[in-house]
Amino acid sequence: MEDEGAGAGGRYHPAVGQKHAIHVAVYPSQRRTTILIVPLVALRADQIRQVPQLNINHLERTLGERREASLVFGSVEAACSPDFELYATSLIERQTLD
Repeated sequence: MEDEGAGAGGRYHPAVGQKHAIHVAVYPSQRRTTILIVPLVALRADQIRQVPQLNINHLERTLGERREASLVFGSVEAACSPDFELYATSLIERQTLD
């Protein structure tokens, strides 16, 4: 059975146990906020560790966080919280969400 739209061979083979590089282009602005939800804990930690080398104002969003930054990292769990929804809504209302 061939899967429709699954590429040249017509079959989709999941990459079980393989590592994949994930590249996301983010262009943070000093006047606006970019939220980056990273579901993989190790990947998020690695990205947060590397961001200071780029001189980007950033923070990892946790429950109750009130600081501002141009790049905000969040977990899936944090993004599903009512607190995060209020935070994102406030950025939208102020027109500062990228």
